[in-house]
Amino acid sequence: MYQQADTAVIGAGIVGLATAYHLALKGRKVVVFERNPAPLGASFRNFGLVWTLGQKPGNIYERALYGRATWQQIARESGLPVEENGSMLLAYHADEAGVLEEFAATTGIRCEVLTPEAARQKSSAFRPGDCRPHCGARWR
Repeated sequence: MYQQADTAVIGAGIVGLATAYHLALKGRKVVVFERNPAPLGASFRNFGLVWTLGQKPGNIYERALYGRATWQQIARESGLPVEENGSMLLAYHADEAGVLEEFAATTGIRCEVLTPEAARQKSSAFRPGDCRPHCGARWR
């Protein structure tokens, strides 16, 4: 028995799967073709991280948040484990600390600037050492 699809997507990387997912949400019958039997390629090499940081505030950042929310929903529905723990950027020089502080104060993106002590409480891997007094910006 043959099955039919409206759309064929070539590649089961993050772009191909996102395309297939959104077409299916719109009621399209989608088939995905992938040349490899196991994950391999750029999507696999990001270690499963979904980061929104580094995106320009506005539409691009909102799109990144939407993508993140989509993957959270897929994980919930499929039973895939997801660990949300944010990320931390460190500043070891005054100019770096200034960039973090300006970013946190002006972009409207949810983050906080941490003291070395507060950063240490968030992560046991962090060693305050030579960090500036305000050294970590943690995105959620």
